[in-house]
Amino acid sequence: MSSVNCYKHIEAAVSHTPVLHRGFARALDTLEMIYQSNGTLNATLCGESGTGKSTLCRIFRQNHPISNGPEGDEIPVVCATLPSRPTAKSVARNVIGAMGAVVLGRPDQDQLTKQLRTLLQGCKTKVIVLDEFQHFIDRRGQDAVAEMGDWLKVLLEDLPVSLVLVGLPRTGLIRQSNEQFRRRFNLDHVIKPFSVETATDQQEFFRYLRKLEAMLPFEQTQRISTENLLLPLWFASNGLIDYLNKVVGLAGDIALENGADFISREHLELSFQRYVWPGAKNEDNPFHPDFRMRALVGVYEPFAPVNVAHVTRRAA
Repeated sequence: MSSVNCYKHIEAAVSHTPVLHRGFARALDTLEMIYQSNGTLNATLCGESGTGKSTLCRIFRQNHPISNGPEGDEIPVVCATLPSRPTAKSVARNVIGAMGAVVLGRPDQDQLTKQLRTLLQGCKTKVIVLDEFQHFIDRRGQDAVAEMGDWLKVLLEDLPVSLVLVGLPRTGLIRQSNEQFRRRFNLDHVIKPFSVETATDQQEFFRYLRKLEAMLPFEQTQRISTENLLLPLWFASNGLIDYLNKVVGLAGDIALENGADFISREHLELSFQRYVWPGAKNEDNPFHPDFRMRALVGVYEPFAPVNVAHVTRRAA
């Protein structure tokens, strides 16, 4: 059993049989509504890093796989990731590449747009998902935003194709900063982390912890879905599903390294100290008896918020 990597095992399990919490399920429902809209609905899909946005996009694409049609491959959902400094031209190249096509030579923007429109029509594409769209917000000035808005209008004119812009919470600012984006993107969905504020929130978090236990590749004699670990696990992850998987999975690896057949509080404490906040003091480690029971969102702490006001000023 010591050769098993618990964290990778959890990641693989989530990839094949994802655990859908309420916010995740609602987001997937929104994507399905967009898919059925025949190009009339477009959306921004925002969430903090670690809330499962990329997993959601992957599931959506898996639900609508590539198929062999009478005229060639049909690609109903195309998912592409934006580069760190995107332009309309680089986005076109990435979407073309995501469709499995090749860009020959050094075409200009108009030629790339024409090639992409031909692909979208021929492959009967219904939805384009553009991930990491906050990179457009992060660029200085309105010119980049206006350029992107104009290009999308040309690209999708008369095509029954919807757009979903996925990114960090500031992605939603695109609708505030440009009239064309505000008109086109009529849905705005936010994926939120787990919460423990209400009894219903806590029950949902407990349900995920139980399913997480079932993914662990060894027989446990001590559960992590217990009342005394509920808040420590939430504080250690800030409710973010990726961090929660990491803390628990890597604690499982530590347990196996030490010959244990279950995850103890000490294993979780060490996992947090190694992989979430190296060098954290005892009072800042959610699994240590001296922890002060607080959200770790201060300056230089693991879940410190992004300075959205600064980003907004740059985009203005």
